[in-house]
Amino acid sequence: MSRVAKATLTSRLSAAALRAATAERIHAAEANFGLTLPPQVAHGAFLAAFIAAGRFPAFAAQLEAALDAEVSPCWLRESVLQSYLFVGFPRTWTAFKHLRVALAARGETNPPAVEVHDLGARLEHGPSIAPLIAEWWERGEALCRRIYGPQYQRLRENLGGYHPELADWMILEGYGKVLSRPEIDPGERELWILPILIVQDARDQLHSHLKGALRVGVPHATLSAVFDLVSAVAAPSASLFARRLLVRLGA
Repeated sequence: MSRVAKATLTSRLSAAALRAATAERIHAAEANFGLTLPPQVAHGAFLAAFIAAGRFPAFAAQLEAALDAEVSPCWLRESVLQSYLFVGFPRTWTAFKHLRVALAARGETNPPAVEVHDLGARLEHGPSIAPLIAEWWERGEALCRRIYGPQYQRLRENLGGYHPELADWMILEGYGKVLSRPEIDPGERELWILPILIVQDARDQLHSHLKGALRVGVPHATLSAVFDLVSAVAAPSASLFARRLLVRLGA
């Protein structure tokens, strides 16, 4: 790969130049690791990283590339939705604004979601939300156990030590209400989460979610290729840590 291609992801170039650079990096990563990444995974690595970095002009340019590659608008919307758990509402909101503009420019509206709950209406008119809360708790606990494996109980104890509500919110809000939604499988969700954590240099969570990705069956080569793509956005020290961690955990 040329030095120019590596530089363009951190330079103030046009949207077209950035799209060309990310396309070159995707091609190089696939060649280096001997695989073909699904379009949503390849473009998603950059989209998630750009959200985490707050680089929204780059995010908008990459959205166009993803849509050109026929990444599903439903997949994009669902992936952006889960981002609020890791980057907060302000950046998630901004990402949604760019997604809406990109879809409108193509004559598309927001795609329907598989799972939508009008909680306000349910509270006012029924039915009770108690069964929904119970469902979120059940599926959240199941997914969290799957991601964290034998560390699950220790995780809950540690979070509860920080604040009594935190351990329950992780299950109900994080894994139950959001990450176990049916639109995207757990492996592809982790492939969106991991770039965010690398860019944030959130090493403890990166360690846990990388283990989780391996537990739900994400191939080592796919992770290596995605980490290579994210290195174009993340700080060198954060990328180096992520790559070394993958080598250690994937050995």
